Amino acid sequence: MTAQAFEKLTNRYPEVNFGEFRLARIGTGIDRSSEYRFVNQPRLAPGYLSSACWRGYVAFYELDSSGSLLLQKFQNLAGEDQWTHEVLTGDFWMEMEHQDECDRIYVPFADGKIVPDRSQWICGTGVLMEPITAPLQLTMRRREQHRIERFVSQRGINSLFHFTRVENVAGILSRGLLGRRQLEALNAEYVANDQYRYDRIEDAVCVSITFPNYKMFYPYRSSNPGTDWAVLQLKPEILWREDCIFCRRNAAEREIAQQTITQRSGSLALQQLFKDMPGFPTRLTTDVPSNYPTHPQAEVLVRGTIRMTDIVEVFLDSEENINNMSYLKRIANQYSTRVKFSHHRKYFGARPDFEHWQRE
Repeated sequence: MTAQAFEKLTNRYPEVNFGEFRLARIGTGIDRSSEYRFVNQPRLAPGYLSSACWRGYVAFYELDSSGSLLLQKFQNLAGEDQWTHEVLTGDFWMEMEHQDECDRIYVPFADGKIVPDRSQWICGTGVLMEPITAPLQLTMRRREQHRIERFVSQRGINSLFHFTRVENVAGILSRGLLGRRQLEALNAEYVANDQYRYDRIEDAVCVSITFPNYKMFYPYRSSNPGTDWAVLQLKPEILWREDCIFCRRNAAEREIAQQTITQRSGSLALQQLFKDMPGFPTRLTTDVPSNYPTHPQAEVLVRGTIRMTDIVEVFLDSEENINNMSYLKRIANQYSTRVKFSHHRKYFGARPDFEHWQRE
């Protein structure tokens, strides 16, 4: 494979010296596998191709005297400059490669500032640096949790939802919401909605933000007319407390399932659920509330246990639509001291913007 052109980096930070290492890319995530999401995107030059620069541009960066990294401009293969002056924020990594050898290092940034302590840098193949320390990894995790919590508050997100068959409710209220793999390990009795997990993540529980995924819920109810269903209202703190995978559409969609878990994790991935999507109605068109994801089938895969104390309320359909009311009353009486049961037709219907998604 042809060696790729390096990015351009001007270092004005006095406490570090990268020597003969050159900037290859900017990555994010604990495993550094995701690309940094820039506000500005490069404009490529049509018809210009180079095997030495497959991305079609070179980015020019400056590490300033305060330790911040600035994206000054993109330069496409036609030599055209696109000035951006974008300051990178959050936690990310500079992936540096030696210009003549195979060594590479990963230089961490925390809250937009370089971490100058070389013991915190990761060495890819050589022995120049020690692996990342646990305190830094924990610090980055906590900062990401705080960013998610702040975003949830700004959006006014106060509820998550999970729908299930009524026969699963007693088990859920006894042990919490578990993924399929955990349930099988416990030999627990449960009835699954999907025989197959096309999202390929069997240790996760699917939840929706602010409103249930009615485009899945309605077909399940229609194909099982003799089954009673419940909608569980959950606390939003699950989003930053647990390991979550954020999906802009149904997690089983090929486009979504082919993305790595790292690409769908973290605060930036959560924010993507609330942005306009090419080829779909815009938020301005649908006039959807700010705490609703853009797509009605957007979902969150929660890896781990959703505790019984995370369940705020159990919503049931209208009484005239329930097949086995005596069983429901028995379950409600048994667990009435733990959680509230109520009839709420709203969550068995569609979102207020449903007319814009009828063809989807």
